[in-house]
Amino acid sequence: MTPRETNNLRSQRWLGNGPYSFAPRSRTLQNGLIDRDFAGKPVIAIVNTWSEMNTCHGHLRDVAQVVKRGVWETGGYPVELPAMSLGEIMMKPTAMLYRNLLSMETEVVALCGLLSRVPQGIREGKVRYREDVVDGSETSPDAFRGLLRGENFGKVIVRVSD
Repeated sequence: MTPRETNNLRSQRWLGNGPYSFAPRSRTLQNGLIDRDFAGKPVIAIVNTWSEMNTCHGHLRDVAQVVKRGVWETGGYPVELPAMSLGEIMMKPTAMLYRNLLSMETEVVALCGLLSRVPQGIREGKVRYREDVVDGSETSPDAFRGLLRGENFGKVIVRVSD
């Protein structure tokens, strides 16, 4: 990023050298970081609904770590934020009653414009994703069992024709 683009980052109001940045910068430094870890970098929030009480989201702790590494590697400063975790098994009568609260809690991602930039980043090759592809419908039962055992990363696609 150019210095001009860096000055336009909202995060520079908190982590730059401005008049109101002392408290946020000092708290960030208390986390064991140094200035070059976050200075002039966009702050990328990773909203995570991982919880030990939500078996459906048990894998998200590891996914968030992979995403954080990717943000560091591409020049950003990742910050993981916890969000309400709605485990259907533990929520009575149903988790459906709380889903609007979860969507309101995570709306900040959409407000920051991140969702509109991700597809463009994928097209340009800046955002990469991985999918496992298996050929033939006869392999679909094994692919499904592998999916349940966590043997894949990302999507599993069964290609039945070219």
